[in-house]
Amino acid sequence: MTRSLLYALLRNEAVERGARIEYGKRLQAVEETPDGVTARFDDGTAAAGHLMVGADGLRSAVRPQSCRAGRCRTQGLADGARLRRPHTDGRDY
Repeated sequence: MTRSLLYALLRNEAVERGARIEYGKRLQAVEETPDGVTARFDDGTAAAGHLMVGADGLRSAVRPQSCRAGRCRTQGLADGARLRRPHTDGRDY
């Protein structure tokens, strides 16, 4: 599976589930809260959720922020066939 296909799969599923996608943000801090995690950005905005996925590449800004307590784990590669779910409207990713 190519990186661009994985990106398209994840992005499409997130949008279908109502996630808002924003680009051009620069992560400044990650805070764990009793309810999950809050990401703070250099433009003064913040985003909260139940978990954070650090899929921002080789020079990750997320990894150093989230792996401080040694709780970070690399999962490796995923089998693309197991990620695909057919759409009812006939489109392919």
